[in-house]
Amino acid sequence: MSVINAQIPLHCRERTETDWLICRVEDHTFMGSGGVFNLDEIIEIFKNWVASII
Repeated sequence: MSVINAQIPLHCRERTETDWLICRVEDHTFMGSGGVFNLDEIIEIFKNWVASII
């Protein structure tokens, strides 16, 4: 399965107003948004998603 055709389940975590994230695939593009300190967690979700499909 190619990365282009793979789907990622929606990841949505809302812990506080500044500790939150949403990750999804939209139009074959990984989309990750989150609070100011959630970048590491978003990258980890992306890496796990890619590893699961290759």
